[in-house]
Amino acid sequence: MLFVRAPEVRRSHHGHLPVVSIVVGRVVEPMPNALYRVELDTGHRIVAHVAPAARLRFLRVIPGDRVRVEVSPLDPGRGRITKKEQ
Repeated sequence: MLFVRAPEVRRSHHGHLPVVSIVVGRVVEPMPNALYRVELDTGHRIVAHVAPAARLRFLRVIPGDRVRVEVSPLDPGRGRITKKEQ
């Protein structure tokens, strides 16, 4: 029987979490369902949501805010907002 390996996803040192990229960007516009369009410093635009841990800290995001975003390694067009930059 022949097994085909799935593509490797880089894992963190814990072994079960995918490695994410942390980038800084600016919130361009709010979208429905608590999503935000964020323009990264590289010029790319992604759709991001506020991370649950940040939501517990009552993080409010408005257009023009500079935010730190974790970009998903599986879908580079999506991410999560982890904190506001000063």
